[in-house]
Amino acid sequence: MKTSVFIDSNVWFSAFYRDGTCSRLLNLVESSKFQINISELVLEEIIRNIQLKIPRALPYFLDYLKNNKIVILKNPYSKLLEKYKKLAHFEDLPIIVSAFESKCNYFITGNIKDFNLILINKISKIKIVTPSEFLAQV
Repeated sequence: MKTSVFIDSNVWFSAFYRDGTCSRLLNLVESSKFQINISELVLEEIIRNIQLKIPRALPYFLDYLKNNKIVILKNPYSKLLEKYKKLAHFEDLPIIVSAFESKCNYFITGNIKDFNLILINKISKIKIVTPSEFLAQV
């Protein structure tokens, strides 16, 4: 069974902005032993930020999407967001709920402070890690 990872938009942006930890992470997870997940919201955010800040990278991002089997999850419904409202800041809630509901093994983000790690650890087995922490664990 593949390890399932949900990659937050800030990690994607960093990977296409410059070589470094995030780009190494994307190179690693494109191997067949990982299932890469994002939500519709994350996809929209990545495209919007790349178009605004590094438009030359957009074709590379789109090629990455096309050449890798990335699961794009539907955004969660309002009732589900209400149920999990204490997991994260309002703007980050749909993202973590998508990862949580898809039963991902890892949620990889550069903004761990935006999430209620104590509560998430009580109700889920998902590991919320930075790109560096993920690379050190796998």
